[in-house]
Amino acid sequence: APHSVRLIKIIDTSVAAAAPSVTVEAPTTAQTGDAIKLQAVAVKDGVPALSYHWDFGDGTTASGPEVSHAFTRAADYNVKLTVDGVDGLPAEKGFTIAVQGAVKTAFHLNENRRYVEPGTR
Repeated sequence: APHSVRLIKIIDTSVAAAAPSVTVEAPTTAQTGDAIKLQAVAVKDGVPALSYHWDFGDGTTASGPEVSHAFTRAADYNVKLTVDGVDGLPAEKGFTIAVQGAVKTAFHLNENRRYVEPGTR
């Protein structure tokens, strides 16, 4: 038999809406072509975070609290993280990653091998 659900949302207006408090763990420098790890950590006692949106400053984006990215050109990139919280107010963090080096583009047959899962040989 069908069931119905009644949802009641209780809002305490004496508590002001706030954005999530987030810290970012990311390197300040990187090499072109190398994948770097970026992580956002929300404060446990703060406003809960619902979603994480990364803009790497090179025309690409990603979602999630932990992402990896490889830059393909040397430059200083302004990375922006936007975190949406339950109160509807986003938190924004911005930082710069200095990328150095050049991506290897020459093809060398002796350096190209079929991928083998570690431990399967």
